[in-house]
Amino acid sequence: MIPPLKKLDASMLFQWMWSQKIYWILLLLIFLMRAPFVPAKGGEDQTQEFSKMYQRLNESVKEELKNPQKMALLSGLTLLGLGVLGVGSILFFTWGLEFMKHTRGDHPSAPWKFWDLFRVVILSFFWGQLSLMIVLVGCRWLGVKDLNDHLLMLVGTLWVDLLIFFFILYIVIGKAKGTLAHLGLTTQRFFRNVATGILGYFSALPILLMTLLTVLAVTQILKYEPPPQPIQEIFFMEKGGTLLIASILVALLGPFFEELFFRGFLYNTLKKRVSPMTALWVTSVFFAGVHANIFGFFPIMALSALLTLLYEKTGSLVSSITVHILHNSLMIGFLFLAKELGGL
Repeated sequence: MIPPLKKLDASMLFQWMWSQKIYWILLLLIFLMRAPFVPAKGGEDQTQEFSKMYQRLNESVKEELKNPQKMALLSGLTLLGLGVLGVGSILFFTWGLEFMKHTRGDHPSAPWKFWDLFRVVILSFFWGQLSLMIVLVGCRWLGVKDLNDHLLMLVGTLWVDLLIFFFILYIVIGKAKGTLAHLGLTTQRFFRNVATGILGYFSALPILLMTLLTVLAVTQILKYEPPPQPIQEIFFMEKGGTLLIASILVALLGPFFEELFFRGFLYNTLKKRVSPMTALWVTSVFFAGVHANIFGFFPIMALSALLTLLYEKTGSLVSSITVHILHNSLMIGFLFLAKELGGL
């Protein structure tokens, strides 16, 4: 356990750090293992390939929109989007503002310690990195050279998510003697929480869109061209099994694991040290930081604030998982629509 700040001195800090020496060693090993086993095909080649393909996509979309059928499809979707935003605005003023006044949900106090947060992260990334090292060494030993970097990234991400899930359960249930309810995993008022999540998402859509448009305007003024996200490269460049795995991971599995960690574990951990509002924004900053570059940071931070608010008000991860799945599924739909319009 981390010593109380008011009683902290150099000797106590040293004793505590020494008692946790295994985690500092694992943290050092994570950095040492990372460099030598990066896949041989550089990310720069894939980024350049994606940039060229993205330019072709823009040109192709402009050409395809000359087709009356595709222009009608885009016009219909635009009208549908405007209608959804209109409904969202009405929901925000008639339901959203009242919802934000509700008292907080039933949150049992987190029985785990603040340092357990770092234990979970260190253990998960150490074993994830070690697994990657073993796979890459094994492939080199077997003479396998043409590894699909995108597939490797997806499988690696899923494996780390599973490790985080395992270590959270180990800490919360095995060590701290907590329950799934401490993490917000409860089926109480399940369908009501699903409905709350859907209403919350659509009522927040105008704010999320406003945030995105503001960032777009600033990037246009600064003439900043954000680098492509790895997941964009996968959805535009891959087909078949890799694309199916990516869709399942992004639309279904990712939202569950991320909500468990960021809302159920991280947010509840922070609330033991700071106010719920401070914990909400710290969680949102971390959530956006691990998901996006500068371009997507603020829109994703706004989405995270909504997810955390829903969890705080309902006391259940069901509402935030519902929104996360809905949002990611819509984003995947837009990517497939762009490919369809571009004739890819």
